[in-house]
Amino acid sequence: MQKPIFSNYSPVVKLIFLLVLSIASLSAFLFIASVIVRALWGFNFIDDPTVLENFSDPFVVDANRLMIVFQHIGLFIFPAVLFLKLSTDKPMEFIYWRKNISLLLSMTVIVLLLSFMPVINLFIGL
Repeated sequence: MQKPIFSNYSPVVKLIFLLVLSIASLSAFLFIASVIVRALWGFNFIDDPTVLENFSDPFVVDANRLMIVFQHIGLFIFPAVLFLKLSTDKPMEFIYWRKNISLLLSMTVIVLLLSFMPVINLFIGL
């Protein structure tokens, strides 16, 4: 097995790399979100950020939600997983992950989360 790239570096170097990785990942995921928002809703929030300030428009709210999802994935989830792979020998053992989760279970959870969004929106509107 190949040795991880950052296994021998000091914690300060690892922390700086994680910070740079987080900023780069956030930028990449925001770019992907801007492409999707422009394709689905026609908003170009990079040229005109004020277009996303009208919260009474349901399309703007949906676009903001999608952008927030991509921001969170790009800032918290993706850099953490990639940094874990690059800095430890056995990443799953490092985070005490005992067994693999089946793809069916993962997809079921995602479908359940997405199916509850209209119910949550209904309660917000009350």
